[in-house]
Amino acid sequence: MTPPTALRQAEEIYRRMAFDTFAQDLKMGLNLGFCRTFAVPEIARVLTATGPDDPAHPGPRQGDRRVDVSVTPEADALWAATRDLLAGRVPGVLGPLAGSAADSLLDEELRRALGVGRPAMPVRAATHTALRLRAATGRVRRRIRGSHRPAGMSMVQ
Repeated sequence: MTPPTALRQAEEIYRRMAFDTFAQDLKMGLNLGFCRTFAVPEIARVLTATGPDDPAHPGPRQGDRRVDVSVTPEADALWAATRDLLAGRVPGVLGPLAGSAADSLLDEELRRALGVGRPAMPVRAATHTALRLRAATGRVRRRIRGSHRPAGMSMVQ
């Protein structure tokens, strides 16, 4: 197999995974990663001033230095808006629980920086179980629909 063919096949596998099988998972992961920027006061101020959809928004430039993270009114407003957005996507009576479930996806350092309390054990357990079920159903669905390999590509090259 020539390198250009291997590269095209790798790109096809990535596209299938990113835009089909794992599209919602990747989107949620990117959104949670973006939420980490809310804890950086300078970024939170810019985001609340320009709106989180502004394509010119900055990202944290950590490099070798420690980035200052702290509770700010801007970070609080951004996280509250994110929780409301998530609650709007969860159907029916589970909607009000979405904010607490979202809180349980944050690590301890980020919860402290955003001023978010640790969710109750039943909420953390339910969120963990929901994620495990989502992963299991995704594996079953992939087995039913087939492989991510492009046609003609064997397992060992």
